[in-house]
Formats: sequence, C-alpha cells, structure tokens
Amino acid sequence: MNESENPILILAAKPQDDIPMPSDFFDSKGPYFKILHQPEYLRYSGWNLRTIDMPTIRDGNAWKVENGERKLIILYQNLILLTAGSLGADFLAWGSKEDDKVLRINPAAIAEYCYEFAALFYRIAKNARTPIITCDLNITAMYVESSGKKIELGISGIGNYVPTGHQRLDKDFTQKLEVNFEEYDPKKVGFQILDIIFRQFGYPSDTKMPYTNMDKKEIDVEGILKLGGV
Repeated sequence: MNESENPILILAAKPQDDIPMPSDFFDSKGPYFKILHQPEYLRYSGWNLRTIDMPTIRDGNAWKVENGERKLIILYQNLILLTAGSLGADFLAWGSKEDDKVLRINPAAIAEYCYEFAALFYRIAKNARTPIITCDLNITAMYVESSGKKIELGISGIGNYVPTGHQRLDKDFTQKLEVNFEEYDPKKVGFQILDIIFRQFGYPSDTKMPYTNMDKKEIDVEGILKLGGV
C-alpha cells in the first residue's frame, strides 16, 4: 500500500499474551473470514473497515482484505489486527483544490474510523478460545514526511467547517495504548485512539473533539449515525 504517495494511518491491536491459533481460523466458513468479508459497520456510506473484498490468505499466516489504496486490513493467526487507511482525499481527508500539499482531515471520518477499528478488534477478540486479559494498541502515521504534504485537523464538524484554527502535523509518529480487555468498550477505546491523534496535532486534552462525548470520554455513535447513509 502507498502507491498513491499519501500518508497513511496505521491502527494495530494485539493481545499481550500469546494466543494460540483458533482451530477454525483459516476456515472459509469460520467467524474470522466472515468478520473480514462482511464486517459490521455503523453506516453503509461511512468511514469504516468495509472493503467489498474477498479475504485471501497472506504468507500462510494471516487473512488480508483491501480496497485499493484506501484501506488494508490484515488479521494474523495469533489475532493481531493491522489496518492501514489513507490520510488522503481518497479516504480520511477532504479534497483541496487550493493546495495539493495540504491534506485536511475530515473530523467525522477520523472519529468514525477510530470507533470502527476498536469495534472490529472487539468482535475478533471475543471469538478467541483463550481469554484475552490485556491488549496493546499502536497508533501510527507514516509517510507524512516523505510525502512532502502537511496534514491539517480542525475541530469543527460537518456543516460547520471553519477554514481557520487548524493544527498541522508535519512528521510521522507512533504512540502506544494499553487496554484492559475486561473493561473494553469500543466507544471508549475509539475515544482514546482519537485523543492520541488529536494530541499529535497539538490540541490540549480538554479540546472538544467533534463527534465525541467529552464527559463520558466516548465516541458519539449517535451523532455519527445522524450524518445519515445508514
């Protein structure tokens, strides 16, 4: 992935303990194939992990689906989930005719995508034959510097776009997050991922991130559903 030369957002999750490969992991009628082939999602036309791709076995140890240069999802037999989404105008950013060196991230897109990733891993992990106690999440932006593009992220929702007050990201980053799976809630985990992303753009922790409930520290799923396209 990255023939388009756009920066990409990589979200990955892994159980901290070694998980033996489920006996039905490579079964074409099994739960893992189905989760990738027909993933659940909030909105049909939303920023989710639906690819319309048939899962294929990658390197004999993982399932892979992709949607051109927009999305790539790999699920390894030890239940490590790796996803990559384009930070370009083809997926998570608005298009810009003014300056093709600036990518403006759509705040609704990034909030929905963070939730969808957290929800996908939750569904995968629930199928594990061995209980998962703790999981590690990695949040990474790649090819920001090599693309030569600046990435902007604002705090106004769809319909309230303000062309000023955006913070910029001009270099790659990697951050980690540890989550107790016994308390795992996709809305809260998605919020934590989104919070890390906003911090990388320089926003203070009390900044009101669009499509979140700041009091509950959750992704505002109902607010996203109101965007339509269900």
